[in-house]
Amino acid sequence: MASRSRADRLRRTARRKGAGPAASSPKGSGGLDWARRIELVSVLAASVAAIVGLWYTNSQIRDELAINRDNLLTTQQGQITDRYTAAITNLGAQAVDVRLGGIYALQRIMIDSPRDHPTIANVLNAYIHNHTTTPLPPAEPDVSDEPAGPTADVAAALTVLTTRDTTHDAPGYIVGLRWANLHGAVLTEANLHNASLNRAELSFANFVDADLTDAELYEANLTNAYLNDSDLTGALFLDADLTGAWLTGADLTDADLTDAAVSMEQVLSAWPDSTTQLPEDFANHPRIRERITEGNRR
Repeated sequence: MASRSRADRLRRTARRKGAGPAASSPKGSGGLDWARRIELVSVLAASVAAIVGLWYTNSQIRDELAINRDNLLTTQQGQITDRYTAAITNLGAQAVDVRLGGIYALQRIMIDSPRDHPTIANVLNAYIHNHTTTPLPPAEPDVSDEPAGPTADVAAALTVLTTRDTTHDAPGYIVGLRWANLHGAVLTEANLHNASLNRAELSFANFVDADLTDAELYEANLTNAYLNDSDLTGALFLDADLTGAWLTGADLTDADLTDAAVSMEQVLSAWPDSTTQLPEDFANHPRIRERITEGNRR
């Protein structure tokens, strides 16, 4: 009995020793899982905080940039307004060089501020018209047979207006110089598309390589004007006087010269075609018909 009792105690002791590590293993394993979870949660929280911080910082920077951009635009517009006001003031000066400065200042503003382009185009148009609707002094008789040209300020305004970037024009804008006295004006390569030049004084004016497409020239005086190589497509010359004008190489496609004072030789030097309307007295002349055929083939 004693030996059996001792054997039982040894077996129970052995079982307890064997069970100790096994029983403690789940507890140790459970403790390690919670530590990892806490660590992952901490990392995730830190990441979220960093992302939120970056978003907030980016939002603040965007807002500040927008404010700075608005302030810059406001400052620029204020400067342009000041420049415009000064330029307009200069246009009313007595000294021609001051007026010239005002005109070129307006040209600079047209380039720098497309939104002000239409207004300045209208201002220059009005300036030219107001300064050319009164007769200019006659030329000195012993100096030249040609009339004196426009004054320096009007010539500058014409150049600025007729070489502008037309993509910034207001819808439907046209150069309106009806009744304007522009004899002797230099308008080479000028953009006068769709311009209104009705009853304008254009004698001795230089329109070489100019764009006069769809221009209206009713009763305009173009005596001795230079229209060499100009584009007169669709131009209307009703009752216009082209006596002595040079038309060499001019494009007369769809131009209306029905009632114009123009000679057959002048038309033969240009490029008429079957759409050109010519005076009845030579419209069907064989030489004209031959020239029209050449124009159609061009």
